[in-house]
Amino acid sequence: MTALTHSAHDFQALVAAWERTSAELGLRLGIVHEADGRPVLVVENELSAAGRQGGLYLSAGVHGDECAPVWALLQWAASAPPALRQRPVLLLPCLNPFGFEQNLRLDACGVDL
Repeated sequence: MTALTHSAHDFQALVAAWERTSAELGLRLGIVHEADGRPVLVVENELSAAGRQGGLYLSAGVHGDECAPVWALLQWAASAPPALRQRPVLLLPCLNPFGFEQNLRLDACGVDL
C-alpha cells in the first residue's frame, strides 16, 4: 500500500483518488447530492447503472471523525474485487463530507449524524 501524502481528512484528496480509481476500473462516478458546497459522491458499476437488482450497497463517512472506513472502502474498490464485475455495486464513499473534512460527527447544520 502506498503511504499517505495528505491528511486523512483531506476531502479533495479523497475525491481525486475516487476519480482515478473509477477511471481505472471503468466505474461510473457521479454526484448524488451537494452538502455545504461539497459533493456527495456515488460510484457504481455498469450493472448497477443499468438498474440490475440483487447487488451490493456500501457506504462510509457518516461520522466524519471516523475516517478509516472512507479510505478502506476506496482501498477495497481499488483492489478490483470480483464483486465489482459479478453483481451490481453501488458505493457512497463519504456521506458526510463536511464532517469528514472537519473531523466531526456533525454535518454542516450541526446535526450529529
